[in-house]
Amino acid sequence: MNVPDWIEALLWAATAAVATSRALRSPERARRGWWLVAALLGLFAFDKLADVYSLLHTAGRFFATLVDPEYQLRGPHSHYRLLLLAGALVIGGLGMWLWMRSEDRPGWGKKLCLLGILLVATIVAVRVAPTLQEIVSHAATKVLEAIAWLLVCVGLAIGNARRPPAPTIEDGFL
Repeated sequence: MNVPDWIEALLWAATAAVATSRALRSPERARRGWWLVAALLGLFAFDKLADVYSLLHTAGRFFATLVDPEYQLRGPHSHYRLLLLAGALVIGGLGMWLWMRSEDRPGWGKKLCLLGILLVATIVAVRVAPTLQEIVSHAATKVLEAIAWLLVCVGLAIGNARRPPAPTIEDGFL
């Protein structure tokens, strides 16, 4: 089953709208994380419509010709693309880790959203990597993307819910 890109974009845009609503309704100390989730989900929706990778690739080739007009005469350097991709994943992972460390108490909602976003980032990395795109089928990436979307939806549904605090003993009473 092949789902059109505009339907996928609509699903990601709807989850971005829910995340924006979650950010507006959250306490001040929890808003930054929800705004980040909403921005990344909006980027996913935009990517489904505009194919951001192709735009970045075209811009990169344009700037490469400005710097080195004969870069196309040199052989393909796919290992550079892998290094850049791995670097972007490491930087993105560190950014997510720092974000989670800066949150007061992130809760399971944000953790599930983060897991879904990291799964989408991994799918994108597999699609872009020169050798991995032949190994992983298109159907498998669509199934993984659906799982990532469900993780984000469950995370948004849970929201800022935290475990209730453990009962404390005050004056001999629970």
